[in-house]
Amino acid sequence: MSALLADEFEYLGILEDCPTPDHLEVVSGQWSIGCICATNELIAICDGAVFSFDCDGESLLELRWGNTKKLIRHSLKTYTPTITHKQLELFAA
Repeated sequence: MSALLADEFEYLGILEDCPTPDHLEVVSGQWSIGCICATNELIAICDGAVFSFDCDGESLLELRWGNTKKLIRHSLKTYTPTITHKQLELFAA
């Protein structure tokens, strides 16, 4: 999600509150990308969270479509969690 926000995407909200995409394609895991043709918007969806990018024309939409798929796949491959968990031991008495 942070990679999309850094790439000028905006958080729109949850999927139920957004317009229905005209086209939707699964990228990887829970990530999908799609478009809303009426507003020329590229959207990325994960777990119901919707991020959008306003495109100025069909050629930009096609270019951003491919670049966004690459960005999501690359981010998923290179993701490392920053929170470390510790195993707690419980002593039986």
